[in-house]
Amino acid sequence: MKEKSAVDRIQIPVDTEHLVEPVAREIHNSWVSWRKSSGFQYGEEADYEKKMHPHCRDWDELPPEHRESDYLAAKAAIKTLDLQGLIETSPRHRVAATCGCYDVLHDGHISQLVACRCLADEVIVFLNSDESIKRIKGEHKPVMSLEARISLLRAVKYVDSIIVFHEDTPVEALEKFFESRQDVGCGNFFWLKPAWDYARMGIPERETVQNRGGIILYFDSPIPERSSSDIISRIKEGISVLDF
Repeated sequence: MKEKSAVDRIQIPVDTEHLVEPVAREIHNSWVSWRKSSGFQYGEEADYEKKMHPHCRDWDELPPEHRESDYLAAKAAIKTLDLQGLIETSPRHRVAATCGCYDVLHDGHISQLVACRCLADEVIVFLNSDESIKRIKGEHKPVMSLEARISLLRAVKYVDSIIVFHEDTPVEALEKFFESRQDVGCGNFFWLKPAWDYARMGIPERETVQNRGGIILYFDSPIPERSSSDIISRIKEGISVLDF
């Protein structure tokens, strides 16, 4: 009898099986975008010195035998969400939101936005204004203007809309958002908070989200060493960011 593969051993509810393919696709294409941004390209054999990899191509061009790791990751994500009661069997419009400065935008941010898209039909970014960033991080910030940061986020396919807030926290902006969106709240709103932000400053918007029946999730980046501040420091010091 043939031994079950790692993917087959992860059991998910039958009515969530339709999610595996799109989630796996997003996971793979996000990985390809990250690799290509580092200079990688397709090659028949993996060669990290030459920056070549057989998986470095679009999902539709990927042979079935190269998709198993993405299916495994997708099933594991779906299983985890199901165990937490976050997957419904009946279709319902879901909204995932997160907040930040995005100054400068990097692959760690993209991973966070991919996570939002995997959870929801609509992804909203609450974005700190220039004045907000200056109060929080000092007069030398932001490096990129609000207009530039908005333009970059609008170019990210996972983002549906952007809400700019001028306060130190997104609490007031969230309250106004909930007032304008009566369809969002109990069970269909997810607030993704980076784990490193939670450890550093907590979640001042916790009460606002939970009072509306929203669900707070902590995002643990697959690239924890990456930060905008470190990238900016490296650039100022003339240190390469290619292998960072």
